[in-house]
Amino acid sequence: MSAPTSDYPVAFHNVGELERLGDLPGVLLSRLPRRVRESLNRRARHVALEGVGCEVRFVSDFPEVRVFVASQKPEFGDQLEIRVFRGDFEHSVHQIPPGQAATLALAAPDTFASAQPCHLRQGFAPNVWRVQFGRGPGLFLGVDGLGGTVRPPLPEELPKCNWLAYGSSITNSHLDGYPAVAARRLGVDVQNKGLSGACHCEPELADWLATGCTWDFATLELGVNMRGFTPEEFAKRAGYLVRQVVTLNPGKPVFLITVFPNCLTQGIAQENRICAADLAFNDILRGLVGEIGSPDLHLIEGDQILDQFTGLRTDLLHPSPYGHAVMGLNLAEILRPVLAAKGLIGGMLC
Repeated sequence: MSAPTSDYPVAFHNVGELERLGDLPGVLLSRLPRRVRESLNRRARHVALEGVGCEVRFVSDFPEVRVFVASQKPEFGDQLEIRVFRGDFEHSVHQIPPGQAATLALAAPDTFASAQPCHLRQGFAPNVWRVQFGRGPGLFLGVDGLGGTVRPPLPEELPKCNWLAYGSSITNSHLDGYPAVAARRLGVDVQNKGLSGACHCEPELADWLATGCTWDFATLELGVNMRGFTPEEFAKRAGYLVRQVVTLNPGKPVFLITVFPNCLTQGIAQENRICAADLAFNDILRGLVGEIGSPDLHLIEGDQILDQFTGLRTDLLHPSPYGHAVMGLNLAEILRPVLAAKGLIGGMLC
């Protein structure tokens, strides 16, 4: 399925469905389609409405535009953060109070005229406006080109490679989370389908990720949100998810990520505090790679990505901004040779 369409002269990224809220204006950017979202666990039904990494994209032939947005209250924090990019470059940051419409007054930067064009693009053409929503429910109300023509970006103005990232709160993260960092490092697009505290590998979601969502490669970070499940149930759910994603997408690289290091990890935890579920789940994921035996299925150990324990916050589970940066850069270099061999990215940094 391609990105949702609407009457607006823009393109939507990382959006599973544009949801209407009764008679209220605008559209809510849901990362999953309603039919999928409402089949998931209780918390996932809320978290899927957090628009982290959802983007409204457009090109205007006039240097100034107005973008109209609104928000509901985020789970964490009092305001919704929206970042605006011009191509690959951060343009401005906006804090949107809940329950109020806001106008983003945007002007194209004059500085771009002073740089050589080859330095102005890694993934996105420098004429593309990208309005990026943070961790919270965000609404798009419209765009005014102030007399100029507004249109969706052309395919050649966007990255040619699209990454699907599914996982726990560590994947869900925020606009500086490891998926965002790795995507920028590689010059690819990322769809963040992480479900904070709710990554339960439901079959309905597995089917949609495998067949209802357009992507070129995928990462599946599994296990830590399912510590309350038996190993048998985890094996059943994770096995179905991985098999669906791999077998229904032949030729597309899929990377399976084991549980990231945390305070209950063997070798880090006190012996009486080691999480038996993490051990069992990691072995199940390793076994799946061998059982499926696909050249497109790759295993990444969590400690290859989070290789510095002090990159965690004091809960010793969630990475700090520094930890996410380290993870994103590490993951990018792990992904790079596989993606380059597939022709999805260039082999060298831009």
